[in-house]
Amino acid sequence: MQFGQVFKEKRESLGLTLEHIEEETKIRKLYLDAIEKERFNILPPKVYATGFVKKYARYLHLDDEVLVALFVEMAYGYEEEAEITQPQPQKSGPEFQFLAMNWRNVVVAGAFLLVALWVGNMIVGAISNHSPNVAQNPTSQQQNPTAPGPEEQNNNPAGDPAQTDERDMSATVRVAALSDCWVKAIVDGETVF
Repeated sequence: MQFGQVFKEKRESLGLTLEHIEEETKIRKLYLDAIEKERFNILPPKVYATGFVKKYARYLHLDDEVLVALFVEMAYGYEEEAEITQPQPQKSGPEFQFLAMNWRNVVVAGAFLLVALWVGNMIVGAISNHSPNVAQNPTSQQQNPTAPGPEEQNNNPAGDPAQTDERDMSATVRVAALSDCWVKAIVDGETVF
C-alpha cells in the first residue's frame, strides 16, 4: 500500500472528511490533500511538513514514527544523511564574528540619541531658570537722608526762603526686590504705609 493511500483509507474508514480534520488539527485542507495524494512539493518546508504528517497520523491513530520516517525518505530522500556525513572544515586559531551593522538602524539610534540629549538639555535649562536667583552681593539702593554737611550749609543759608527749592525737600527711593518682600515706609517717625 502506498504512503498517501494509508491516510486516505484510514480517514474514510473512520467516516471523517478533510474539512473536519482541518478543523480539529488546524492543518490546512490543501496540505492534508497533498499528503494523501503524495504531492510533497505543495507542502511547506521540511520541519513543518514532518510535523503535519506526525499530527495527521496521530489523529487517525496510525503509527506516527513509522509514517514520518517513510515520509522523510520519500519526500527528501537521504539528504539528511548526506548533510551529516560532510566534514566541517576546521579552523585554526580563534574565531571572530563580525556583526553586520545595519546602517539605517545606526542612523536612527544616533538621531534618537541626539533628540534625547536635546530634550534633556531643554528640561535642565527650564529647571535652572525656575530656581530662585539669589544675588551673592545684593545691591539694594537705599537713600538715607543725611543732614547737610558744613559745606552745604554755607552754600544755602537757612534764613533765605527764596533759595530753598521744594524739590530739595523730597526724596525719591526706588527699591528693586528680587523676590516677594515686605515694605514699610516711615516718615518723621510715623508709618506712611
